[in-house]
Amino acid sequence: MRFIDESVLTKLKLLKLKSSEFSRLAKAAQGAHLATISGGRSQEFSEYKHYAQGDSTRHIDWKVYARNDRFFIKRFLQERAERCLFVLDSSASMLYKSRTATFSKWEFAARVLMGRTAYSLMKRDMCSLFSFSTTSSAVVPFSSDFSQIFKFDAVLGKVLPSGETLPLKQYANAINSLGSNSVLYLFSDLMVGSDYLERIMELTFVKKIRMKVFHILDSQEFGIPFIGDAVAVDVETGKKLRVFTMDIKKEYESEFKKWLAFCENFFLQKGMPYFRATNENSFDAVFDGYMRATEL
Repeated sequence: MRFIDESVLTKLKLLKLKSSEFSRLAKAAQGAHLATISGGRSQEFSEYKHYAQGDSTRHIDWKVYARNDRFFIKRFLQERAERCLFVLDSSASMLYKSRTATFSKWEFAARVLMGRTAYSLMKRDMCSLFSFSTTSSAVVPFSSDFSQIFKFDAVLGKVLPSGETLPLKQYANAINSLGSNSVLYLFSDLMVGSDYLERIMELTFVKKIRMKVFHILDSQEFGIPFIGDAVAVDVETGKKLRVFTMDIKKEYESEFKKWLAFCENFFLQKGMPYFRATNENSFDAVFDGYMRATEL
């Protein structure tokens, strides 16, 4: 598989990933062809709960009823699982990659997303992928089967980031697929206005969904890496603007720092875990930091 990093495999092994699933994942990451992928997985018993009006009678434990003359429902791990929607910004700005970076912002984020997905599937959470921009979108429906990791990888391998950030209407449609006990994992460079972020947060709060944010940047975006007269081109809209860099360098750097502070405070003040990284950072260090930030 293209988007599973070797270091992630080691970390998942240390987390005692189910041996059969780890074996399949490791072989796929090394390029081995997997002819078949097992379909279902038997439900694992979790606990009993008292039967209440409206509960399905399908999981009543009749043996317990015979002993206690009371109805109890069996609950299974899948019923307690989270619904995890992994949302990946695939707009044109995510393709940016400076000379010092190994991966573009998009591919770096995709690799972190895949590692986090594998961990969620290890816990038997229901996972879905939504890759978006104004020009294209790709969706993998919810499933808790570990074959999701292969489906995610295949879909991401066909994505070419382009266009602008997703229209809010489509984002709202994605949010509407979530219910209680849901988590939205957002992977983006957040190259949007504050009003867009406010609207995203409103949609998320209305559905009572938890959000966890991975903010990916390239270090060259923190400043203007050249001197003199230049033409700035918006990679998403194609608009051009002639600038003399020495006139705007200090102002740009100052405004960029304010924007970074705004993004961080915006999410953290609302209780949403937020983690920022650049695509030049060590992947191992970024993945470890992201997992700590989103799991605590």
